[in-house]
Amino acid sequence: MTWFRNEVEGTTLDISQDFPTMILEFVKRGGTCVTDVWNLKEGEWIPTQFNDNGQPLGDEGGIFNKFTGCVAHVPNQIPLDAVDWRRVPTAIKEDCWSIMTKRFTIPEPPLGDTVKLWFIKDLGEKWRNYKCSLKHKFFNEAFTPQHVKSKAPTYVNLEQFCNLVDFWYSDAGRHRSEAGKQSRSLQTSVHAAGSKSFARHAQELRRMEEIELNDPASSQTLSQSRMGGNISWSPSDRYAQVMGPERHGRIRGVGLGPTPSSHPTNTNVISTQPSSSNNAEMIEMQDKMKMMESTISSLQSTIQMMAKAWEQRENQNVANPNLDQVPPTIPSSSHASRKTFHDNVDGEDNGAGGNADGADGARADGAGASSKLVCV
Repeated sequence: MTWFRNEVEGTTLDISQDFPTMILEFVKRGGTCVTDVWNLKEGEWIPTQFNDNGQPLGDEGGIFNKFTGCVAHVPNQIPLDAVDWRRVPTAIKEDCWSIMTKRFTIPEPPLGDTVKLWFIKDLGEKWRNYKCSLKHKFFNEAFTPQHVKSKAPTYVNLEQFCNLVDFWYSDAGRHRSEAGKQSRSLQTSVHAAGSKSFARHAQELRRMEEIELNDPASSQTLSQSRMGGNISWSPSDRYAQVMGPERHGRIRGVGLGPTPSSHPTNTNVISTQPSSSNNAEMIEMQDKMKMMESTISSLQSTIQMMAKAWEQRENQNVANPNLDQVPPTIPSSSHASRKTFHDNVDGEDNGAGGNADGADGARADGAGASSKLVCV
């Protein structure tokens, strides 16, 4: 039973009786439209940064990626009935690229050419994912092709959608579907970073490391690769040994774009080599390491010499047992010896008031103490 207190009237109401039962329906969000980007005025561009692989970075890079998906979904922009992305006419791809250049700042070549190649590849992937979502939503083995065509959504080209449905039910389409399912079952690692790309995550990590380096209170024990913000890879590195070889045309963990053929083995994929300041720090650390090694070597030699001397002393004690009664050798000055001797003499004088035997014993003790000091 749910109760609600009316603060104005001061009465308690029973919701189950005074209010009708309401069934909440969760409305799913629609597709991303980014209307602000579509409605940009002529001469306005969104400043976007890219890394050396042509991947967009920062928040503006996220907008770039979302808008690329919107371009792939535009009706009549890219034909849905194309069997393969490579068979899509080049003119259509160029038109899509011109849509991007009118809204985002693109760097000059050669980086601009790299950005264009990355965009075409990313656009093809989003186009395939869009067709996959249509199949997941409308295709069913229990339905006939005519029934699926009758349920065509309003936001697609009807003729292209009908051709796509015919391909789904064809032998070639079924064979491709089975091959795709088999390949997907062999995939061991998936992108689990959300809508943010690996390139944007890597840029944020580099920024965090720069803040740590500039902050005196933070730790300064970062490795050279971390300070440079680089990701080094090799077909035989530890990750490959655990997860298996790389897929054809991909390098895991760096996002879409870099390939094994475009980046030789043991090279930095994300960014450039470390700066000269980092190299100077490494040289300074190497010099300190050499000094520490020299100090440790000297200490080891000293320890060995002391151990040898102690061993010789032990051997002498075994050969002459009387040496055990001799106290350890303690360096002392002549002044300390004279002071001890005079103290003993004073003791003898003070004991002279006793009987003769006591005086003789005191003198004998003083003589014994003096002889021990002389031995030392």
